Amino acid sequence: MGESAELRFRIADTDIALIGPSSVLSIVDRMLLNVERAWSKAMDPVMIEVSCAAEIWRIHGEAPASRKVLGARSALPQVAGAIVSAILAEVAFQKNVEVWRAAVVERENRALVFIGDDWESCVTMIAHLHTRGWKILGGDYALISGDTLVVSAFKKLLHANSSCIASFPRWYRQAIEASPWYSSSQAIAFYAIDPQLTNGTLPWGESAPLGAVLKVDGQFADHPYLEATDHIAFSGSLRAADLKRAGVEISNLIVGDFIETCDLVERWVASLAVPA
Repeated sequence: MGESAELRFRIADTDIALIGPSSVLSIVDRMLLNVERAWSKAMDPVMIEVSCAAEIWRIHGEAPASRKVLGARSALPQVAGAIVSAILAEVAFQKNVEVWRAAVVERENRALVFIGDDWESCVTMIAHLHTRGWKILGGDYALISGDTLVVSAFKKLLHANSSCIASFPRWYRQAIEASPWYSSSQAIAFYAIDPQLTNGTLPWGESAPLGAVLKVDGQFADHPYLEATDHIAFSGSLRAADLKRAGVEISNLIVGDFIETCDLVERWVASLAVPA
């Protein structure tokens, strides 16, 4: 499995040391290419160890949710994805941080979060919004402070299923062509896209208060529209009622043409009251 290696990350004000075989850490290194590496050294780093023996991959940290076991026949990108999940479990454990499966952009110090089962549309939406001047805070996860509702950036490469690549903006063509891709036995499973390779402004934001949440669950129409909703379940301790009391807007997004949908989303966000 290769020699042992170490990677250092700083995510949501948490210093993290990842130790394990170079064969899989090299993939994690690529996935988290744009994540900050310099530690603050304000406290001891969080340690996560990865090993492979007796036909078993083991991932072990302090947080219970960071301890994972996979079969030795698991594809290395699958193991790398489990390691990323373990890293975020440690961040959530060490800090009061909620980790949502979500795609996030921000503009004018307001974070917009896309959640839901239609992951392809969520990722496609943030790519389009990026071309309109929004900054990306996360393509796969939202890291939200339970105290302040501030969303911190998690600069993981955008993982886009091959089925949605055709719907990405043309601005992303160069980035897609330069992206590594990972396959299943049937077809290309996903591309790992670095938005810094697009022709335009720097893609990443650093943090922003949570302003709005849009749920995208695979509903499509000839023209996009929004439906107000109170029925969204979030992972962790945050609840829709708590978010609304804090001034966070929540709606279902029914997707149409992506350009028209982005037009609607931008008008909707512009119409929202700015929190005091």
